[in-house]
Amino acid sequence: MTSSPYGMLSPVVGLFMDEIWKPIKKHCGYCLKPGRKVDDLDTCTRGLRVHIDTIVEQIQLGKRPRVQTTKWIQSAKSIEVKSCAIVDKFKGRSKHMLGCSWNCWFNYRIGRAARKTKKEVVELKERTPQNNGIFTLLPSVGIELPLPPNIVGQNEYMDKIVGCIEKGSTRLVAICGMGGSGKTTLLAQINNTFSCPTEMHTFHHVIYVEIGQQQNIGIIQKSIASQLGLTLGLDENTTSRSASLYNFLKERKFLLLMDNLWQPLDLVKIGIPQEQI
Repeated sequence: MTSSPYGMLSPVVGLFMDEIWKPIKKHCGYCLKPGRKVDDLDTCTRGLRVHIDTIVEQIQLGKRPRVQTTKWIQSAKSIEVKSCAIVDKFKGRSKHMLGCSWNCWFNYRIGRAARKTKKEVVELKERTPQNNGIFTLLPSVGIELPLPPNIVGQNEYMDKIVGCIEKGSTRLVAICGMGGSGKTTLLAQINNTFSCPTEMHTFHHVIYVEIGQQQNIGIIQKSIASQLGLTLGLDENTTSRSASLYNFLKERKFLLLMDNLWQPLDLVKIGIPQEQI
């Protein structure tokens, strides 16, 4: 019984289809309807932007993103820039009759870039952080500060100030005195008293910040944000940082301790809710 010559050719035909024809068909496809491929990429990227905006909005309201979330946002913004560049390049292409570009090499490159970038966007959207994986828990109430040994003569002041704070009858306490009189040490003791995890206090946060003679609003905001566990964007201006701090603190009870304050400080500009003071 002899085998059919067509049967002998089947493996050869299969090899030709898989190794030669399919790649050729794939690359030829990049030249066809590049506008549709770019539109698909643009639509997909807009969906990615919705995910980015949703997460960033929550961060601006005071939520603390996990490391994985921050990395995802960076990757998403990077691929968004890449996508926008492809869309802009296609829109600026040279057009000929019927509004179509007959530059096959351009169509091939733009179609190929759009198809591959869309695949990256889809994969990134599928890896969008979900639910409890987006944000982390808030940090502890406050940070305990180191104190000098053998502190004397401050117990009376400590008891009076702590009593006023705990009663809630006083919203603002000023500690005045000559340099070296122990104001910083007293303030640090107050900080440690209300930051101590064994004490049952009603503050959600205890914030200790050193102001200095040269008031740098940005540095003050970053110091406060760090203690709150907030991540402020590197490209945020003073107003944006102020809004982030304000929206985080306005629903919380906090104790703000400011050391080395030489002149009036605009707390509104910092982002401190005035109704909390």
